[in-house]
Amino acid sequence: MTINPNSTTLLSALLGLYLDRHDEPCKGTEADARRPSAYGRAREYFRKAEDILKQRLKRYEDSQTLQELGDLYLKMEAYDEAKIYLEKALEKDSESAAPYVSLGVVYSRKEDFRQAVLYFEKARQRNRSDLNVWSNLAEASLKINPKELTQIEKAEVGYRQILKIAPDHIDSRIGLGEVYMAMAEAGEKDFYEVAIKNYDEAIQLAEKKQGSKCLKTRELVAVYYLRGYARVKLYEASRPFSDASLLSEALHDFQRCVKLDADHHKAERAKEKLDKRLSMFSRRWFTEKVAPWLVLGPSLFVLFVTQGAFLFGRPELQKPIDAVHYIALTFGSLIFLVVGLFLPEIQRLKGAGIELEKGAVTQISTSGSIGISK
Repeated sequence: MTINPNSTTLLSALLGLYLDRHDEPCKGTEADARRPSAYGRAREYFRKAEDILKQRLKRYEDSQTLQELGDLYLKMEAYDEAKIYLEKALEKDSESAAPYVSLGVVYSRKEDFRQAVLYFEKARQRNRSDLNVWSNLAEASLKINPKELTQIEKAEVGYRQILKIAPDHIDSRIGLGEVYMAMAEAGEKDFYEVAIKNYDEAIQLAEKKQGSKCLKTRELVAVYYLRGYARVKLYEASRPFSDASLLSEALHDFQRCVKLDADHHKAERAKEKLDKRLSMFSRRWFTEKVAPWLVLGPSLFVLFVTQGAFLFGRPELQKPIDAVHYIALTFGSLIFLVVGLFLPEIQRLKGAGIELEKGAVTQISTSGSIGISK
């Protein structure tokens, strides 16, 4: 900037840096005070670059200047203004991939993912070596409808193609985690575990500074939250044989989120819910860990004694028990075995003259879901 204070490339880079500083989570009063000044500096560089670029356009309207101005507005989240200049840049040079990429980002930010996919497709046709375009295309494809199997599989193919070329491409590793989360939520519960594995790899790459890019703090926090959420969902999907360590690991992820970003209120709420869930001697802990064994133990005892009495007779009578008592005791104990195994989930059970049903209040308080949102 000392050599060339009017370089719009450098002004735009400084704008981006100060916006990143403004968006970083606060850590102490000094950081809190620094954020407004960071945004003020970003606006200062934006205004200067905007004036220079508009003066250029008055002299000659070329595609590069139009592209620069459109990207400048895109950084400031002025999407309507960005769209105007990027479309003009596209009219001037329809063979360049840059305006297609930027317009794809604009439509993604406006959540018009079908339009975003069209622009990313055209960008990829013009520049097949830009893996970020491939990643953007896969992400937009998934977000068109994350419940539609065709879209999910299309995104999976896109991310896998990128990872074959660049195994450390962090955005694709995170995206693949999102793909498998979508598959799991569509009914394929086993994919929660695969999603967690992909989030693990993305976090390891980010923390070792070995991936395709340095994740910002808020981006890293988002991945921690997704991994914690996936662990909770895997725990819920595995009931009644869930591994409680999944909840402990999820709690660690949410704690990490809060430590890195004190303003991440969703993680804070998730952490509080898991703290209550995992606290020893809570009602839910008793229901899930102790109560099933209190039912299973006596049920197994009755079942084995009944079989022995029927086959070998009761010691005091030296003869087997009659069929009516045998059937009642056998099926009754089997029903209670099922109750013990599925106690947290069972709403109603009826058989062999026995009917069990949870009351309305109990059904609400012991629902299968822990209540943590994505």
